[in-house]
Amino acid sequence: MLASPLLELKLVVLLCGRFPKDTQPGLVRAEAEVASKKLVALGLQFRHLEKIIRDAVESLKSRGYIS
Repeated sequence: MLASPLLELKLVVLLCGRFPKDTQPGLVRAEAEVASKKLVALGLQFRHLEKIIRDAVESLKSRGYIS
């Protein structure tokens, strides 16, 4: 369980370090460019990994899974 904002920040830094420039982790770079263009054309908007993690932590807190 995450106990403090400092631990949350450490998690964000760890994951952002793992995927420094990836908006779609797991896709090969050449495939990612084509896939990204198609997804954006369909209206998908990518968010920064840090924002995704922060939103997930806030959601887990609001549901009582972490404190």
